[in-house]
Amino acid sequence: MTQLGKLSPLYRFILNPYKDVRFSTCPECSQRTLLRKVPLAVHVDPHHPVLLNKYCRYCRDCDVLIVHQDELEEWLAITFEKMASDIIGNDYLVMGTVDKTTWRKQQKEPIPIGELLEYLHGFKEYLKLSYSPAGWYPKDHIPAPREEPLRAKSAGQHPQDTNPIMGIDDPNQVEVLLEKMENYLPIPAEIQRGPANYLRSQGLVISPHRNVQIQSVFYAGDEGGIMCAISSKEGIEPVVISLTHLKIPYSHPLEREIRAYQKVRGKKLNESNN
Repeated sequence: MTQLGKLSPLYRFILNPYKDVRFSTCPECSQRTLLRKVPLAVHVDPHHPVLLNKYCRYCRDCDVLIVHQDELEEWLAITFEKMASDIIGNDYLVMGTVDKTTWRKQQKEPIPIGELLEYLHGFKEYLKLSYSPAGWYPKDHIPAPREEPLRAKSAGQHPQDTNPIMGIDDPNQVEVLLEKMENYLPIPAEIQRGPANYLRSQGLVISPHRNVQIQSVFYAGDEGGIMCAISSKEGIEPVVISLTHLKIPYSHPLEREIRAYQKVRGKKLNESNN
């Protein structure tokens, strides 16, 4: 494989074309994958490179980096909607990654096309993905791998021309809020009565309105939203719960932004259920 980039290659790369598979576990070793934020270098035809600082799935043992195609194409469409809407739908190539310092530099002053390869870590290899749906099969029967779905317009359809992939959450709001929350961890919170009662039914006793600490945060896609690993002073093992079920103290610097996210998400969830 021709090596892109002048820096040492990083990661074995998978572009996941399946919308119904999110790979919380590694397709090679079945170990739990991590959510890692990586600055991706993407070249959109004919000559439009862009850097996207995006959450990806990563297996440390296999050094496999997984990017969901539907999410990536949505970000590309949003990115180019104002600056170059005519290229939305063009073919693209995820060339590799850049360092965080390079990504921050590019935010202030765009890197010329001719210089991008100087900062680029190409991928060690590109892996092709196929899988067989889970289910009951006759003994000694090996189900045929599921065919890769036909690609739509490669750089993402224009949001007005297709059903939005992230119909509940605003991807820009999620990205910004996650980064801010990570900088403030641990975050004090109060668990609401409904989720507290549910956790009690699962054998985890946390009294309603009890103060807890948000230890880590991650995004579980449009359906799950922002999720939080919480713990209490009683020393229970961290429990994962939706951010919408927690109340942040009014004195916290992020309280207003978190409440705005909770309000909008709650409203859209109610609308989708009606």
